[in-house]
Amino acid sequence: MPEVREDNLDNQIIYEKGRIKGSLFGFFVGDALGVPVEFVGREALRKNPVAKMLEYGTHKQPAGTWSDDSSMVIATMDSIINNRGINYGDMMDNFLKWYDQGEYTPGGVVFDIGISTSSALSRYKRDKSSFTCGANDEYSNGNGSLMRILPISLYLHYIEGPMFDVVKTISSMTHAHIYSVLSCIIYSVYIDNYLREMNVRKAYANMQIILRKVLENYDTLVNLDDLRQKFSRIIYCDISTLGEDDISSSGYVIDTLESCFWCLLNTNSYQEAVLKAVNLGGDTDTIAAITGGLAGLAYGYDGIPEDWINTLKRKEYLDELVDKYETVVSSLAIDKVLYEWKTGLGNMNKRLTGENPLPNKDMKADATSWECAPFLKSRRLECHITLTPREFEIISMGHIPEVMEDHWFMYCDENSINYFRSWSGIQIFKGYYRREKDSYIIYALEINDNKDEYDEEKIDGDSISLFTSLIKAECQTY
Repeated sequence: MPEVREDNLDNQIIYEKGRIKGSLFGFFVGDALGVPVEFVGREALRKNPVAKMLEYGTHKQPAGTWSDDSSMVIATMDSIINNRGINYGDMMDNFLKWYDQGEYTPGGVVFDIGISTSSALSRYKRDKSSFTCGANDEYSNGNGSLMRILPISLYLHYIEGPMFDVVKTISSMTHAHIYSVLSCIIYSVYIDNYLREMNVRKAYANMQIILRKVLENYDTLVNLDDLRQKFSRIIYCDISTLGEDDISSSGYVIDTLESCFWCLLNTNSYQEAVLKAVNLGGDTDTIAAITGGLAGLAYGYDGIPEDWINTLKRKEYLDELVDKYETVVSSLAIDKVLYEWKTGLGNMNKRLTGENPLPNKDMKADATSWECAPFLKSRRLECHITLTPREFEIISMGHIPEVMEDHWFMYCDENSINYFRSWSGIQIFKGYYRREKDSYIIYALEINDNKDEYDEEKIDGDSISLFTSLIKAECQTY
């Protein structure tokens, strides 16, 4: 296994907009590279590996032709652009435009569609009262929802909302079984963490931690033992340590997800990643497309070979669509940054450049570390915020401001977490916690109830949300 040189990623400045464009074009290019050799076996590709854009082949299409994978991603992007957000019914209507009329295709013709996707769209066409039309049986777990989740995953990074619920609904439009849903969640969680960490290995490790928590604590998921076993190589092991012969590049959704992470983690450039994906054989277009989405995010638009991009069919159309999508997502990114400025935790100038904005935690904070005073008038709310032992260890060190832009001082005592406005020394929050088995639970939040000192329009909901954001931001790694 080659050494993954993270400095290739971390020491170059690739702005988020370039990463979003890179991710989407990385997907389109990977798709087009794989179309000519879809269903070709691995042994045949070992003898004659793909090294460039090819023409004709399996589907008898010219070089640069993308498949249903890109068509459904484009239909999703178009819906997000037109609605400035997610509209499930509109998205399904766009899928029908593709399915019935050949819209969102490179040549006006649909030449490749999965059975589960076709069946779901037929159901929706007959009855539009519900847009979750995917089959829920174990045999309906092709990669048809995973292949179109990318623009949703990118979008969800920039909004405050229930990622898991949205991803579940989006997947269930065509693939409702938990294997497909969880695969889409894993992919989305990885993307969210990559855009926070800008580091492939850290994002993968964080995704594993998050998904382990999900599979340990969410008793609403049926048969957790089965899910732990099915996804064990991605979540509980390091998929990159497996040999190529242990990777199955089929259209089964878990195989596809394993292949994508394996290719990403075992390569050092966009080109290496997608060619490795294509040359695994099997479902080459989808696996290369999904891998390309991740690799394009990591290496940026400029990391994709220019001649491959220029070979894409309807490139001008793709350029225009991606620009419009970027505009929507960028405005959401600005909204998120403004919210973080309001939150004001750490050095916000560093946050804007992707650096660690949090102060050093070399010295444990206590009540004497900052000039402050407890609130005189407060209001108590019930809440439920869970922290891992590692997260609590970080929180327990406190937060001592290092710059004027940092709005908060925090210390932790034996039963509470205390936040103060740094410039005034006025206490805003006091979160009460207790230890429960392998976690810490913040079960109640006392908030400043003096309107002259702390005023939120919807004080209960906004206060819990702000406190949770502060706690989670403290625990974020960079």
